Amino acid sequence: MPPVVPLRKNAIRFDSIVVGNSIRFSAQCPLRPLAGAAANVIAVRHYRFGEDALKSYQLQIGTATHYFLTVAEDDQGNYLSISRALNEDEQDRWFGRDALGFFTEQSSAKSIRCKADLMIDGDWAAARYSKTVDWVEGSIAPAESLRLARSFHYNLLVNESGEKALEIEHDDVSGENRVFVTVYRPTEDVSSIEATSAKQEAPAPSVAEQPLFKEPAITTAQPKQRPDFRRLDEVGFPEIHIERTAPSLSERNEPPPNLPSFLLAREETHYLSLDEVIPPEPERIRVGLGAARTLIERAMNRNVRVRDVLRDMLGLQSALSEEVIFELPLSDEDYRMLAMRYKLRPDHRVEIRSRLEEELRTKLTGIAKA
Repeated sequence: MPPVVPLRKNAIRFDSIVVGNSIRFSAQCPLRPLAGAAANVIAVRHYRFGEDALKSYQLQIGTATHYFLTVAEDDQGNYLSISRALNEDEQDRWFGRDALGFFTEQSSAKSIRCKADLMIDGDWAAARYSKTVDWVEGSIAPAESLRLARSFHYNLLVNESGEKALEIEHDDVSGENRVFVTVYRPTEDVSSIEATSAKQEAPAPSVAEQPLFKEPAITTAQPKQRPDFRRLDEVGFPEIHIERTAPSLSERNEPPPNLPSFLLAREETHYLSLDEVIPPEPERIRVGLGAARTLIERAMNRNVRVRDVLRDMLGLQSALSEEVIFELPLSDEDYRMLAMRYKLRPDHRVEIRSRLEEELRTKLTGIAKA
């Protein structure tokens, strides 16, 4: 669910919206295509996540892009979730297909950067999104037949302020992915809900409900499941398992855009960066104690990292020879404790990570100077 947004109450009866109504947006709405415009309600869809049920209204202004409106409620009242789908070209230009692919299946990826020009698309786009809902199962059905519900998995990523989101729906049957950019707004952005009358302009002939998901092909493969390798309890040099934690990037001669900080050149020696899990993600190799001891001893004798030993064993050139990356797993309880320590809300993880990075860097520098 989206983060809590403090908003005011509104007298409009949103629960009375039906197909054929016209929703008029106020001139103060910051979304340029909607400001002061009247949008026709052409379809209603029902979303369900466990016990939570939501209605989504498909809107269209003339023959323009379709929009989706959901009215949600929290302890402070109603608020609007206004979305539009990104086509494949926009998905590639805004995020990159490789990077976006980390969120169209279950993975450990936590954040993604947006490459859109915020001077042009800043009313919809944010510079960075972090995952807040991780691969939950839900269903979607057209209003006219709830029996036609389709199961899907859902990822939600929000920007630091919680005002914008990236929503991804993965159809479990066909494998299709739908990507939406969403803006959370107060209900005052809707000035009125009007019934369509004969005097009003008739909807354009091209107005039609977009299908929920494509029908699956007979040969469509089921979504691949990531293997959950377990360490083997063997003596000596047990079998080595390589666990893929994120899909590999396609082969390229040039470096991928938006490189994470651990791929950038460093001038100082005692630095620290809390890099989020964004592509490219290294493979994780699990070995038994015997194999680990052998690899560590070989690395210490050569004064290199274990990863350099592994790369040498595979005939690969060593890379990033001046840097070592350590994993720092943080649970929800860890974030709650850190939030109390930094006097922040637990869901403000970007700020918590920033404070944590600063604290670790300061302490690391102090240890290095001691």
